[in-house]
Amino acid sequence: GLAWLSLVAYLFAEVFATSMALSFWGRLGDAFDAGESRRVFPWVSGVGMSGAIAFGLLAQAAARAGGATAQLFCAGALMLAAAAAFLWHRSGLEPQRGVSPSLGREATGRYLRTHRYTWLLGLVVLGFSVLSVLADYVFRQRAGATLKEAELASLFASAQVWTGVICVVFQLFLAE
Repeated sequence: GLAWLSLVAYLFAEVFATSMALSFWGRLGDAFDAGESRRVFPWVSGVGMSGAIAFGLLAQAAARAGGATAQLFCAGALMLAAAAAFLWHRSGLEPQRGVSPSLGREATGRYLRTHRYTWLLGLVVLGFSVLSVLADYVFRQRAGATLKEAELASLFASAQVWTGVICVVFQLFLAE
């Protein structure tokens, strides 16, 4: 009963987060040409991961101070701040005009139907994505069974910090 519900909720959150990331990078890809992208993308990603480091540290402090409940309130406050920033944001960019989305979908469909490699690569990526999410879920379940709530919250915040540090070093100093 409840174990399946938590798995479904976790998978939904992972799919939602992945689709938002893909949407963000797709829009960013439309905004820059290939030359600009090589220069801009590592910085955009590095700044984003720097935010993950900063808020990972904040999450660790919140976990020590008030456990997962404090993290939940911090996350809610940050979501409200993001919603306010989104509502008040005005883009200086003109909307793109040109190829209609349906024409882009038709070209994509034609390409997928005629290139077997794309299907195989997609299946490999899908398989590794499912494996990664399920392994992460099992890890979190086992960690939840052995650690107290505050220790668990601090562990995941610490993992976020170190993942962010490694990504920032790679993206800002090792990427082309």
